[in-house]
Amino acid sequence: MLHLTNAALGFATIWWTPPTPDFTLQSTNSLSPTNRVHAPSGWTNPVVVPATLPTKFYRLFQP
Repeated sequence: MLHLTNAALGFATIWWTPPTPDFTLQSTNSLSPTNRVHAPSGWTNPVVVPATLPTKFYRLFQP
């Protein structure tokens, strides 16, 4: 399960449970068409990301 909370001004914290290292955080700017890329954090859990434009969509990926 992916969780999201406020962090410092202009940032959000993303984390997932259970904290398994086999999952990689991915992001995309659009849901159609999708062009998902590994987030710079990779499998780091939790991760702090900018909460600014452009909008980002996140998911967990297990290779």
